[in-house]
Amino acid sequence: MVLNWVKLFWKSIVKSLWKFRKIVLVLFSVFIVFLALWSVESVLRLNGDLPGVLGKIAHFAIVDSLEIRDDYDTDEAGIMKLNSEKVRFIQEFIRSPKSIEELDALWRDRKLEYTVKLIAKNFYYLLNNPDSLSGEFGDKIVVSRNTNNSGLIDSLCEVLLHFPVNENGFRSVPFLNFPSAKKKILLIGDSFTWGVSANPITSCFADILLARGYVVYNAGIVGADPSQYLAIAEKWVPVLKPDVVIVNFFMGNDQMHYYRKSEQGKPGYHITNAGWLWAIPRGCWLDVETTYENLQDEISISEKEKYWFNRFCARSVLGTRLWSFLRGLGLANGVKASERVKCVEQYNDDPVSEYYLEKINVICKNNHAVLFNEIIPDYKLSLLQTRKEAIPNFGSLSYHIPENLSESDYNPEPDGHFNNSGHLKFANELQLHIDSILAHSRKKF
Repeated sequence: MVLNWVKLFWKSIVKSLWKFRKIVLVLFSVFIVFLALWSVESVLRLNGDLPGVLGKIAHFAIVDSLEIRDDYDTDEAGIMKLNSEKVRFIQEFIRSPKSIEELDALWRDRKLEYTVKLIAKNFYYLLNNPDSLSGEFGDKIVVSRNTNNSGLIDSLCEVLLHFPVNENGFRSVPFLNFPSAKKKILLIGDSFTWGVSANPITSCFADILLARGYVVYNAGIVGADPSQYLAIAEKWVPVLKPDVVIVNFFMGNDQMHYYRKSEQGKPGYHITNAGWLWAIPRGCWLDVETTYENLQDEISISEKEKYWFNRFCARSVLGTRLWSFLRGLGLANGVKASERVKCVEQYNDDPVSEYYLEKINVICKNNHAVLFNEIIPDYKLSLLQTRKEAIPNFGSLSYHIPENLSESDYNPEPDGHFNNSGHLKFANELQLHIDSILAHSRKKF
């Protein structure tokens, strides 16, 4: 009897489905489409795609909660530098014994900025493990210790080993005008000059030149631009009285297209858990929250959008791709940075870097120093492209483009800095020009 009841029930189901077959077919099709979309959405998310995110910006990430790092600050001249608290942290860290676990914990500490960890870890090993002293800088220290040399350069190498960041926040020997016949060189630049990606960090071209017998003041700072270069020259050239000032001009991001003045409390970069955020995207300084939102607008659809369609698309990866496609056709629009940021547009088609370099040249002349502009090529540009793009940045000023560098002398993206080979070749180039300048200069030493 139960079996008969089941058969009757099944026949009634089939009969009903056939009667409403069109509706059933539509519902089944909707289910299949939904299942397919869900599958594609899942695969895209597993692949790393995020709802509402249209693309990527190098060294920038969208975060749940924005956190501001205080590792760097600006001095009274608006020069960005490592702050005094982090300088003390580095000094204390490299002097006390550490276990492997403690060293690993340092590297995992997300509250410390990468360059702070890099200095602390490098100099801990160099200071506590003499066998790790390598390269020209390490060899200089080893030879000096073995022969009991106590000349100025030997002493400065030891000082840099024990105090890797000076009291002014630069990864350099002290900024003091040493009374010596040794030639004094002031290096101005960005992260290349600072020494990022040299391994160990004392294999960078600044420290190589120090080991070769020059008093090298390394005023390279991560994230600096020609406006910062000028502020550094204004403050330190009259104090240090260098024989030669070298501006290391990176073609990748030193080509400025707007004028700005370095000011205290207004750093060029906001350092956050979302990355180093450029605070002057179109020539006017933006606070950290606005800077973050500005970058977020460039690569995402905010769920706070005023348009319901935008908010709907932002909730899924597939919706985000649809929105991006429609935007390409001009059928979808979002909040533009220009609508959020009330900023007077100051962008110039031609680079304005020459303005800052000319002022540095005047400062050098007034202080009897010779200015030399050395270009750090972007390895993504050919030598011909580099020559072409360099011209509008320097005007009547002389400059030099090293031709001994190749892509193999740089770390691959997203790093893009010199590796040890690049630092060594660049040091060789600089030494040739330093010696030539000193030999032909009319300045009396």
